[in-house]
Amino acid sequence: MSNAFHFKQFTIEQDRCAMKVGTDGVLLGCFVKELTEPGKVLDIGSGTGLLALMMAQQFKQAAMVAIEIDADAAKQAEGNFNNSPWYERFIISHQSFQQFYSEATEPFDLIICNPPYFKEANRSKGNNDQHPDSKRAKARFANYLPFDELLQGVTQLLTGDGSFYVVLPMQEASAFKLLAEEAGLHLNALMEVTGREGATPNRWLMRWGKMEQPFQKESLLMYHHNTRPTDEYMAFTCDFYLWKKYDDHPLLKW
Repeated sequence: MSNAFHFKQFTIEQDRCAMKVGTDGVLLGCFVKELTEPGKVLDIGSGTGLLALMMAQQFKQAAMVAIEIDADAAKQAEGNFNNSPWYERFIISHQSFQQFYSEATEPFDLIICNPPYFKEANRSKGNNDQHPDSKRAKARFANYLPFDELLQGVTQLLTGDGSFYVVLPMQEASAFKLLAEEAGLHLNALMEVTGREGATPNRWLMRWGKMEQPFQKESLLMYHHNTRPTDEYMAFTCDFYLWKKYDDHPLLKW
């Protein structure tokens, strides 16, 4: 059986790629909301191409540039792009983000990133930086893309009125927030995400920009105690997810 991830308008093939579709990427893609359609979108650390594909579905005219340091993942993303309805709007670049922004000359209206964030190895959590699969280490450890270098590139490439979207666990997000403010960015929107009813929030979805805007704060609960997704979570993701198990839900009629 093919290890694929299905959205309403495309399928992400993952059979030979170490970087699978994850919840953080899906949440971030659903969080992106722009009043004006961007002309150029940059996806940093694209993996299988999930976020770039979500942006292509949402923004019908935007040009997409996806940066991916791992050769196999970049090849997988390219295949997913070519098999999508929007294949003509994609460019995949196999290189580090540091190399990309040191050479880039054109700005982007929208930048998205689901960055690596582990700083210390912990075998019990499965985040060993000496993992035999080096692709997994690159995808998960911040030493491959430190926050300060990520922010340096973002501030260089983001247009004056553009938006930068990022998702991080709350502890890492607090440190990231300080660095982003030092870099001259403004936090214009924040969503606190809670995975299970009764738990504490564990993720921040953030929208940053060079221009300060009225601050917007929201919260999202994903699952009830019985593991059924909440109405708000299904509504939040229904433009992309196929909630087949809950097709009778009124929010999912499309």
